[in-house]
Amino acid sequence: MSLIGFENCIKNIDMYTFTCRSCWFVPIATGWAIRSVDNGTGCVVDDAYTLGGNGFYFSRTSGAVEGVTITNSEILATGGKGLRFDGCLKLLIANTVVGECNDTALLLDGTTGYPVADVNIVNSWFGTKASASAGTVGVDLRGNIADDDVHRM
Repeated sequence: MSLIGFENCIKNIDMYTFTCRSCWFVPIATGWAIRSVDNGTGCVVDDAYTLGGNGFYFSRTSGAVEGVTITNSEILATGGKGLRFDGCLKLLIANTVVGECNDTALLLDGTTGYPVADVNIVNSWFGTKASASAGTVGVDLRGNIADDDVHRM
């Protein structure tokens, strides 16, 4: 499936599990390839490619997002941010490249009132553009973060 030129290529509002395999996303400069607004529990993104705009943003209004898996993907978020989670329980990112970001490549935000816990990052790469603003970081962990396991990041 290819989704090109949308503000949010996939927008999930209050849907629990969705699976996205072998997808190609090209959001507009300020948009997100995947924007999961309220829930996203149990979502799987496998073999995704995104170029432009922002990568994936998961948040939830009534608790932390749970059980998200992102594998075998390439997220070239030339418009800004790579991956963002406003609270997250049980996250797996494996064999994934998040790069060319003008802003943070991975933000795990535990300051949103929801914790970040049980995060596993395996064989993945996070980076920003050489022209990114001073102070921009590859991985930003904020607030209440617990039980993280990072291997060969």
